[in-house]
Amino acid sequence: AVSTPGTSQFGLCTYEATGTNLTPNSNYDGSNAGPTCASTTQTAGTGGTGGDGSSKFAFRTQAQSTFGDTIASEAAGTTSQGVIAFLGNVSTSQTAGIYSSNLIFIATGTY
Repeated sequence: AVSTPGTSQFGLCTYEATGTNLTPNSNYDGSNAGPTCASTTQTAGTGGTGGDGSSKFAFRTQAQSTFGDTIASEAAGTTSQGVIAFLGNVSTSQTAGIYSSNLIFIATGTY
């Protein structure tokens, strides 16, 4: 989803900062019928510096399992650097409180 201030949202998107072989999963590269997260900064979801306000973010709750969800892959023998941008918005009717999320990132080599 595109960032919509005033609406409760949480998500992430990713893009390759350096290199040429990092392939973000389509759920997290912002390309679901919209522009990618590429060339944005931590303000990707806003119209502010580094963001165009139209990058899409995802958080697939159905992917919460023992094996998680792939957010990006890299071709064997190559190197790239990726960036993960997070989105967090709250609605004016959302109950006040401290909200948190524990995310574990695991890099797995396949041979």
